[in-house]
Amino acid sequence: MNTVLIRKHAPWLMLLMSGLFVFDAFLFSLSYFANHKPEKLVSAFTYTLNERYKKTDQYLKKLSSQKSEPTFESLSKFSDELEKNYSLFVFKNDLLFYWSDNSIYPDISTSDSLFHSRIIKAGNGLYQIGTKTSEKYTYIISDLIKSDYSYQNEYLSPAFNPVYSITPDFEVKINGDGFPVKDSEGKLLLSLKQQNQTTIYSDKAIAILYLLYLFGFISLIIAIYLIYLKITPLKSYPLLIILFVIDVYIIRATLIYFNIPTSLNASDLFSPVNFAYSSFLPSLGDFFTDSLVTTILFYLIYRIYSISEIKLPENKAVRNLISTGLTSIAVFFFYFICYLLNILINNSSFSLNLSNISEFSVYGIMAYFIIAFILTAFYFISFTIYKRVFLNSGPGIASGIFLMVNLLFYTIGINQGFFVPESTLLLLQGAYFISLILIFSKIILFPNLTSISILVLILTMVSSYSLYINKSKKEKNERKLIALRLSSDRDKMGEFLFADIEKKIQKDSTLERLYQEAWSDPSKEAKCVEYAKSNLFKGYWSRYNIQVTLCFPGKSLQIRPSNYIIGCQEYFSDIIKRLGETTASPSLYFIRESYDASSYMANIPMSNRENGAQNAYLVIELSPKYVPKGLGYPELLMDNSNTARSDMSEYSYSIFFRDELVKNVGEYNYGVNETRELPSPADFIFFDKNGYNHLYHIINKDTRLVISKRNEGLLDKLSPFTYQLVFHIFLILVIFLIYNLRNLGRKRNLDFKTRLQLMVVILVLFASMSIGLTTLINIRNLNDKKNRDMLSEKAHSVLIELEHKLASLDILDKSQKIYLEELLTKFSLVYFSDINLYDINGRLLASSRPQIFDEGLKSELMSAGPYSQLARNKRTLFIDNEKIGNYKYLSAYLPFRNEQNKLTAYINLPYFAREQELRQEISAFLVAFINIYVILTVLAVFISILAGNYLMRPLQIIRNRFSSLNLGRTNEKITYTRKDELGDLINEYNMMVDKLTESAEKLARSERESAWREMARQVAHEIKNPLTPMKLNIQHLRKSWDDKAPDWETRLDKTTQTLIEQIDSLAAIASAFSDFAKLPAPLNKKTELGAIIRNTLSLFNQHPEIKFTFTHPDDNCFVFADEKQLSRVFINLFNNAVQAVPSKQKGQVHIQLLTIENFHRIEISDNGSGIDEEKKSKIFSPNFTTKSGGMGLGLAMVKNIIDNAGGEISFTSEKGSGTTFIITLPVLAE
Repeated sequence: MNTVLIRKHAPWLMLLMSGLFVFDAFLFSLSYFANHKPEKLVSAFTYTLNERYKKTDQYLKKLSSQKSEPTFESLSKFSDELEKNYSLFVFKNDLLFYWSDNSIYPDISTSDSLFHSRIIKAGNGLYQIGTKTSEKYTYIISDLIKSDYSYQNEYLSPAFNPVYSITPDFEVKINGDGFPVKDSEGKLLLSLKQQNQTTIYSDKAIAILYLLYLFGFISLIIAIYLIYLKITPLKSYPLLIILFVIDVYIIRATLIYFNIPTSLNASDLFSPVNFAYSSFLPSLGDFFTDSLVTTILFYLIYRIYSISEIKLPENKAVRNLISTGLTSIAVFFFYFICYLLNILINNSSFSLNLSNISEFSVYGIMAYFIIAFILTAFYFISFTIYKRVFLNSGPGIASGIFLMVNLLFYTIGINQGFFVPESTLLLLQGAYFISLILIFSKIILFPNLTSISILVLILTMVSSYSLYINKSKKEKNERKLIALRLSSDRDKMGEFLFADIEKKIQKDSTLERLYQEAWSDPSKEAKCVEYAKSNLFKGYWSRYNIQVTLCFPGKSLQIRPSNYIIGCQEYFSDIIKRLGETTASPSLYFIRESYDASSYMANIPMSNRENGAQNAYLVIELSPKYVPKGLGYPELLMDNSNTARSDMSEYSYSIFFRDELVKNVGEYNYGVNETRELPSPADFIFFDKNGYNHLYHIINKDTRLVISKRNEGLLDKLSPFTYQLVFHIFLILVIFLIYNLRNLGRKRNLDFKTRLQLMVVILVLFASMSIGLTTLINIRNLNDKKNRDMLSEKAHSVLIELEHKLASLDILDKSQKIYLEELLTKFSLVYFSDINLYDINGRLLASSRPQIFDEGLKSELMSAGPYSQLARNKRTLFIDNEKIGNYKYLSAYLPFRNEQNKLTAYINLPYFAREQELRQEISAFLVAFINIYVILTVLAVFISILAGNYLMRPLQIIRNRFSSLNLGRTNEKITYTRKDELGDLINEYNMMVDKLTESAEKLARSERESAWREMARQVAHEIKNPLTPMKLNIQHLRKSWDDKAPDWETRLDKTTQTLIEQIDSLAAIASAFSDFAKLPAPLNKKTELGAIIRNTLSLFNQHPEIKFTFTHPDDNCFVFADEKQLSRVFINLFNNAVQAVPSKQKGQVHIQLLTIENFHRIEISDNGSGIDEEKKSKIFSPNFTTKSGGMGLGLAMVKNIIDNAGGEISFTSEKGSGTTFIITLPVLAE
């Protein structure tokens, strides 16, 4: 009852569900806005900040109240109890005695702010500081508030400590405007300023909102569909589904046009950042929604047409015309899905490169869901259309129409410049069509594993080939852009931004003051230069080496290596005059020294405050940094603001000047005169050579650029196919599982063959996943071991080199910093690794990469763990995992001793085994692994199909033999020679056949005896009937003779006549039983049914009250039978038909002869009185008749003749309407 009620009100329930989803989304938005009001966020931040400070104070009190002297071990134990992002520093007599980590270096000897300021900016973040002094010990606990780096990239990004529930769009101001954050006493600590005044949803909130709105829209679609089913005759007129589709798309277009829901539009998912094509495909989120909605709509079309009975037009031409129109729609949809795939790939900014999984993002996953939706939608609509085409026109004509329509589309597309898929895609469309035809013809069973696998395979090949082709085209276009960037050394963005720098210089009063001081006192020049470099050039300018020179009147420069003296302003003015090119900034010049050496130089006039003269200049030189591959922190030192940077990791390039190689970058080694070998050196041409694809670009008349990319191998080319195939199979398995769970208990279990095939596939997948996971773990472990071994070897090599240079020194300190840095830089270039040198107290002495420490990415303290291992545990080598931001790396530490074996320093080699390289290595493995195992899985499916068919063949034979078992026929045994379980089963079957044959013989014998007894009884009865009147007549005749009756002669004649009639009746009875019991052996020969029926009909011309009609095919209908016996069959049946018609009724007997497949069918219909239901089961039994006279042997004899001819006879009858006898006889095999 509940189910019926739910079905009755389903449309309104779905409408209610749709409204609930939308209402939930609305409530979620309100809740999110309420919880993310700036005032509320700042209030929660303030509370948490003060509570953490209280906890810091508790930690400090606990430390300072300890009676025992603090030791390194006790402090380490205490540090382990601290919550995350708390750090402990302990000073003993103002010297750092212990530190739990090296996030900051709170040097109390140089900074009084630690004791007076609760909030400080130190190193790479903003910290809350708590201090406590107890006798000779000073305890400092730092608490991270927000990390803040001078560089921003995937590893370094500003973020609040997770304990503060505050969005990242807030900026911390120590002294500035914004929402005030105060301590418990009301004193201002800092301010929080929201950069974006509108509330921005988090990624998690966007996902929840989108899903709620999406489910609401899907519920609305289903509700509209159910309403259509309820109020329209959709099942009888399925074309009405078009109105439903139009309604849904109108609603969807309205939502897009009015940007509903507006709460999603500010997210990256619904912005043009990741994807944009047109006003109706403005974002990836819209594309995802549209593809999913279309899939649902096409599924509903597929569903409604699968349960509807479509009446086919009788006119063949009309049917073919409809088929042509339907095929055109299906072909259009194929062209359209290819076009959509083209749009998706070429208009997306995220990576779809499946050969490098490390670049994959959630947007890439969504793109592959879109591809799956598009293919599924095409399957539903094409299956529906091509099935109607097949039913309309048959396989031959349907194939011809398909070819004709494709040729027409291709011709129009080429001539009119419309989109036309690649020829390979058109061939795949043909393979897909042929597969459907085989399915519709039932040559391939559907649905089963084989047919589904074929369709999935073909459609996946369509999407993967489209991905491969369009990805190649997109890559070549991007390479052209890279060529244009490399062709120009000019940094247009930098030139534009420098105009702001110039304005800041003119308005910076501090810089002006420092400049004036340096003008008066040259010893203060370094302070002015340092201020200019650190305050003016941040972020974007990190890609340049900055050199600042103060040019005062009369100042001279000593130019190395010739050591000649030249005026400062004269020197720089000469360079600008000879090599400078003007830029967008008035004082900035682009300096081109050669084909590959360029820089920028700014000559900014500075006025004298006393007399206003502008005869002094601030000269700024900007030269691009060069970071050797594999050296140090290259991934950390890349800034996202550097928009001009291109990813060149997959490319090599070279510059040729007058056909001579002058620069070679990357792994490909170019020939010295390679450009001379080009046959037709046009601009922007691509060519293949030595396993690489090369782009040739003409920069100017003398300079050429070649950018090369390694050609993809077979596995790389297969990766889009294999990954998508695995993804599509996974989706199908999920749908299959959901469907079977939904229909649990209502559906028949899978057959043995399918279970066997699925078992083999599951076993292969399980084995492949287990092996793959194990191999991935081993790769990571081996990679870690390799890196550790390499780092250990490199560290010892550096140690040996430094011992040669520094072992003679008794002490190392910061006074030797310049020399040490030069030495470390030299060795870092040799060993391709940064090198840091710490003193015996764990403070930085020198580094080959001081920028890391200068920018606050690391403090000058040595990591606490390694320091403890080397200084206290006396380890000779310690390799630790360290981290800067989200960038993890290995770091080796060794003690450095001089010739007297005295410890003088600690050597540190941070080994930045580039995570990108590891990810690429894992991606390469996965590409190879998945390709191999997809092939193995396909082979497993194929083998399982063969094995299933092989193993199932005996079982199928047994099943077929069981179904054909018949007591009245000879049952054939099964021949099987193997001695196994199937052999035992077949032996049991054969034994059963023997027993069944024996039982059949006994039953037949019993039936024959019973039949003869019944026959004897019937014969006796039939003979007894005429004997009784014969006896009475003879008795009457004797009495007349005895009585001397006068009319005795008359009585004699009458009696004689009666006796003769009865004797004739007895003879007829004897003949009838003789004919039934001893039918002559049939003389079978080639016999034409039409001729026999016509000859038999000629015998019934004496029945004018009966109208006989005979329809037959034009061709002869031959059978292998006895012509005379067939004639007796038709005489009997025609005679029964005539006798079945009541005397006062106009009789009609229709005979129809037709051929169906391998049988001839004869239907003999009359309009007689019909046969009663209770008599139908006995109609072919001997001695049964429906007539008042006769023995009931005619139809029994007819059945006997038809059975002997290998045919069958049956009938249908309706009381009062007539009877139809149906005879089927096998067609004569030529």
